[in-house]
Amino acid sequence: MKPKKEIRKGFSTLDQSIQEYLKEFQLKARFDQGHLITYWEDLVGKTISKRTKKVYFKNDVLIIEVSSAPMRATINQSKADLMKLIQEKYGTEMVADILVI
Repeated sequence: MKPKKEIRKGFSTLDQSIQEYLKEFQLKARFDQGHLITYWEDLVGKTISKRTKKVYFKNDVLIIEVSSAPMRATINQSKADLMKLIQEKYGTEMVADILVI
């Protein structure tokens, strides 16, 4: 296995450059929101994902549309756990509240 190449002084990795760009133009929260929506199934699992009609953000509020009343009640009961899971995964408080409809 080859050792990692050292980065020359004055240069950065592509990952570092992208992170700096997102931070500079204040796009990180928006990027993370898009990532959360795209990988919703990985975050909550297949059971919840299959019963989710739509997931989107409006003013930092995560809005989840579900197809069944029991699932709506389940998600409402575990809002705090879901917020904690999101915070652990993304490292920021990008979700102000969760609304299940």
